[in-house]
Amino acid sequence: MEKEYTMACITGKKRNIVLKRDKFKCQYCGSKNNKNDLVIDHIYPKSKNGSNDLDNLITSCIKCNCKKNDHSLSDFKSIIKEQYAQHYDEIVYLRKVIKNLDKIIILKNSTSSK
Repeated sequence: MEKEYTMACITGKKRNIVLKRDKFKCQYCGSKNNKNDLVIDHIYPKSKNGSNDLDNLITSCIKCNCKKNDHSLSDFKSIIKEQYAQHYDEIVYLRKVIKNLDKIIILKNSTSSK
């Protein structure tokens, strides 16, 4: 029979210790957020018998925590790399468009001022 897990919520003193240790920023993406927009994530998920020990807890923004879900760090890394690969071509294209638009704008501004 499979165990049923609920989202483990780290609150109070332990939450404050982790937030301060991690300087109130998501350790996955680096974003600094309001204390209320950060959650405490289990590096090794509770659903896979991860503990509530401080060395298994990390500060995460809600977006990263939702993406990581109950994956291990290596699985989470694979998910992010796959998403990056899917969007890389689009990012390269958009950078080229922005660069060319900048050139066009400069050209138009220089010709219209004459």
